[in-house]
Amino acid sequence: MTASSEDGCAPLSAHDVRLEVAGRIVVEIDALEVHAGELLHLRGENGACKTTLLRAVAGEGRTSRLSSAST
Repeated sequence: MTASSEDGCAPLSAHDVRLEVAGRIVVEIDALEVHAGELLHLRGENGACKTTLLRAVAGEGRTSRLSSAST
């Protein structure tokens, strides 16, 4: 995951991310890029791990297991 736009890359990108909570895969991301000026709508039921995903991408909070091929 990166947070740089100086080299023309997306300010937020995540690739090959898998998030497990209590032994259950709750998020799998092959590729995600959010560019300056774009909006991302994250939607799901209560307990669907929306906040957990955002904390993991931001490098905050506790997760049971977060694996990423590119960090």
